[in-house]
Amino acid sequence: MQVRRLIVLTLLVLPLLWGGMARAEVFANPGFYTVSVDGWTRVASPEGFRYRCTTCKGQVGVTIEYGPDAPWKTNDQFMASLATEKARKELADEWFGGQPTDKRAKAEVKRVGLGEIGGLRVLMVVTEVDIGSASAFGRFMIAVHKGRLLWCAVHYPLGVVDPDNEKAIDAFFAGLVFEK
Repeated sequence: MQVRRLIVLTLLVLPLLWGGMARAEVFANPGFYTVSVDGWTRVASPEGFRYRCTTCKGQVGVTIEYGPDAPWKTNDQFMASLATEKARKELADEWFGGQPTDKRAKAEVKRVGLGEIGGLRVLMVVTEVDIGSASAFGRFMIAVHKGRLLWCAVHYPLGVVDPDNEKAIDAFFAGLVFEK
């Protein structure tokens, strides 16, 4: 009976020690955040990292970058400045609704709201950029983190986000944790 209990216990514990099926790739930006998720790769960008979904159909990517020092000292101050729908829309239009550098392109803010990712409250903005006959959507999440502007963006061509790709994007953000 004791041997059987030991075997069962060993079979239950070993996968946890080895990581088993639950093991995920861990990407870290020390002092800022970690992402624990499978099915994504990462490359450095000048201000952060770009992640690419390897299991998605089509080109689905997430960018996490830090901009300059923010005009707000804390994320609470930033969120307070966005207390009304009008304030959120005005800021989104200022940052995203302008004319892109490519004269053939047209950018439009589609939706604005508040949300949370990785334990951080964020301004959420959905945009559409049309360049001739091609369209691309972007979901942007903006906050103040560690005194700097934080930009998280999900990029995908029109028609690429299906339920499977959406699950991969959700899994990415479920595995994202910002350090305090």
